[in-house]
Amino acid sequence: MKLLEITDWGLIERLRGSPEPLIVTVVDRLKGRHGPAARRMAELAGEYDGATFLLVDVAENPSLPRVLKFRRLPGVVVYADGRELRRWQGRVEKRWVASAVSAYLDRS
Repeated sequence: MKLLEITDWGLIERLRGSPEPLIVTVVDRLKGRHGPAARRMAELAGEYDGATFLLVDVAENPSLPRVLKFRRLPGVVVYADGRELRRWQGRVEKRWVASAVSAYLDRS
């Protein structure tokens, strides 16, 4: 799996009923707040077949921080079964996200 770029409309649609975990990385390319977080999530995407990794740029989707209630970027949210499992804002460590995704996949 790779890190898929998606718009806010596509994201909302996916959140409604995805049976697999969705890992959403929210970045702001205009402010340069995307590099490390996007790279870390792209690396993780290659390690998990049972999850979908999405990248959303707020420069192209300005309503998203309000909809997802983000105050700091970058941000990562793990969703499964239509609900939020875990959230990070600001610096996001790859191991934190890996732990949350693995815990969910191990339960299912």
